[in-house]
Amino acid sequence: LRLFSVSFRGKTEKISKKKIMFNYAIPALVAGLAWALFFNGQYIFLNIIKGSEATGIFSIAMVLTSPLAIIPNILNIALLPTTSQLSAFHGTIKKQRYLISLVFRYSLFISLPLAVFLILFSKPVILLFSRTEYISASAIIPILVLGSIIYGSGNGFLSSLYAMGKTKINRNIVIATTLLFILFAIPLIHLFSSSGSAIAYSLSVTFLGAISFLYLK
Repeated sequence: LRLFSVSFRGKTEKISKKKIMFNYAIPALVAGLAWALFFNGQYIFLNIIKGSEATGIFSIAMVLTSPLAIIPNILNIALLPTTSQLSAFHGTIKKQRYLISLVFRYSLFISLPLAVFLILFSKPVILLFSRTEYISASAIIPILVLGSIIYGSGNGFLSSLYAMGKTKINRNIVIATTLLFILFAIPLIHLFSSSGSAIAYSLSVTFLGAISFLYLK
């Protein structure tokens, strides 16, 4: 609503409110709705198809592995305004490439040791935060560890696309990832229960990471 009441003026020209709305705000809104379906759909489909017990097992594993993606996301959020500002000037591709690769390396540097620790000591960690009834969640933790690391890195590539003005490509990748997850999740949950949901999640974010990297490259 503020787009129509606030005057946007740069140093040399007035910024188009219509351009902001249709090129940035609406694609971000659509992508946000798709993300909501992607992340909540993991629990909804699992609960509908296999019930609350399988959903509880998956939830414990997801809660324990999701911090692996939070760390890269923090670095990516910090990078986004810099990448966006550099996109306003010519001849900054090398700088953008350097910063994106730097964040990618630091993300792996922090996440990989935590991932190895979580895989090796998954059962004690589960018992520390939960009950013995959920110890079977240790079987899907390696799958979700892999998926969380890939998602953290892939989301960085995806955010960089948005920062560079490729907002519709960003939106389309998120929608395609969500549709791919739904396509994988329903049959895999039927076959493998909570493990199937973990596999569907990991396959979907692998697609997101790969396609975002290719477009960014």
